Amino acid sequence: MGHTELLLKHATDHPELVSDSVHYIEDEASQMQGLVTSLLELSRSDRAETQLTTIDLVPIVQTVIAQYADGQQVVAELPETLQLHANAGQVQQMLTALIDNARKYSDSSSTVTVRAAQTDDEHVVLTVADQGIGISDADKDKIFDRFYRADQSRSKRVAGYGIGLAIVKQLAALNEATVAVQDNKPTGSRFVLTFVREQKQV
Repeated sequence: MGHTELLLKHATDHPELVSDSVHYIEDEASQMQGLVTSLLELSRSDRAETQLTTIDLVPIVQTVIAQYADGQQVVAELPETLQLHANAGQVQQMLTALIDNARKYSDSSSTVTVRAAQTDDEHVVLTVADQGIGISDADKDKIFDRFYRADQSRSKRVAGYGIGLAIVKQLAALNEATVAVQDNKPTGSRFVLTFVREQKQV
């Protein structure tokens, strides 16, 4: 608003102000658009009604990873097929959010790895691992809270609103799944989504 007022009052007499102010306004508008979009996604996840079915996780992961053909490398380690009980669209949304988060906190030359496996007769685990700056133990229990951002070194380095992981947590609950974060050795973080393989009998 300040830059808009500056242009309205002084642009004619000081045309040298125009370029810097317009770029600043454009940047701020872009950030505001990102915030509004994130808030809308959060609101939708609050009100979502989820239908769970038996799905094959492998083609879903492959579809998501195909979107990252350019830029930082995203690779997958997958079985030929892997069935679980979930909502396909929301699984895709969670995976996309976790990969985007991993890419934000990783060097562009590093690799983000997506793995899927059956851990036992009842559960399937989907993990997204990065080689980034990691998350402190003090922050691990908080990063899924709405609007929470980790320590200042992370916040200053990467733009964000503390909403993406909160959406993942909300969607995980709707899919009768859990999400957790662990250290990725030797460096980085591993986000772990644990799903049930089959619908529980009532």
